Amino acid sequence: MVDVSSPLTLTLILSIACAMMVKAECLNPPLPPAPTTSPTPMADVSSPTISPTPMNTIVQYLRLIPHPEGGFFREVYRSGSEPMTTKGQTDFATSRLVTTDRVGRRPDGDLRRNEMTSIYWMPVNASPKLGLSINLSTHAHYYHGGSPFQFLAFDPSTGTLHRSVLGPDLQAGQRPQVIIPGGWLKCGHIVDQGESGPGYTLLGEAVAPGFDFYDFEWVTGERLAAITTPEQEDILRPYLHAEALQDRRSFVEQTEELYKEA
Repeated sequence: MVDVSSPLTLTLILSIACAMMVKAECLNPPLPPAPTTSPTPMADVSSPTISPTPMNTIVQYLRLIPHPEGGFFREVYRSGSEPMTTKGQTDFATSRLVTTDRVGRRPDGDLRRNEMTSIYWMPVNASPKLGLSINLSTHAHYYHGGSPFQFLAFDPSTGTLHRSVLGPDLQAGQRPQVIIPGGWLKCGHIVDQGESGPGYTLLGEAVAPGFDFYDFEWVTGERLAAITTPEQEDILRPYLHAEALQDRRSFVEQTEELYKEA
C-alpha cells in the first residue's frame, strides 16, 4: 500500500488532481454568463388577408368545364391514362387497373377499373347543391378554397346519417378533408355566406377505385323512402335530382357531350 502520510506522496497526489481538474475545464469549458439585455423580438410572420380568387379566374386557369352534378370540374389524374381522354370512364389500355366485384355495371361487363382518379370540382351559388347519389368507389374530398361545403352521407348498412362540413375553420368544427365510403348515399350544399362570400367552393376529389360513370347513379325518391326513417327522408329529399329516374346508360351518354368542351 502507498504511505499517504509521506509529504512527498501527498505532494504527488495533489499535483495529479490539479492536472485532472485543468484537463476537465478544457474539455468542458464553463457556460458564458446569461445576457443582461432583452432578446430581439421575433418578426411578425402572420400572413396578410388574401381575397378569394374570382370564380371566372379559377375556371380559366384550371380549365374547368360544366359538371353533370352542377358547377364545374376537370379530371387531373387517372392512373396510367391521360386525364379527360376517356370521358369519365375506365381506360382499359393501361396496366394500372384493379379488378372489382361490380357485376352488371358496365355494358361490356368489364370488372376492371383504373386504380385511382382525381378531379377539381367547383360548385357555385347558381347551382349550390350536390344531388343525392351513390357511387361504388370511396371519395376523399379536399378543401381548396371558397365557401365551406356541407356533406350529408347516409350509411345504408347501419342506417346512420352523417354530417360533415368541409372548410378552413377548424375551431368551428370544419375539416380540410371529408371521406365518403363507396356505396353510401351522398349529397350536400355550399354553406351560404351571403353577398360577401366568394360564390363557390373549390374542392379536390380523389376516387378509388378510379371513377367510372357506370358506377354512379342518382337516388330515386322510392329508394330513399325504402331505406331511411321518416326524419332522415325529410332531410335528404330536398337533394333528390331531377334526372334520378333516368337509366344509367342514357345518363352516361349525355355526360360524354360535356367533354367536348375540354
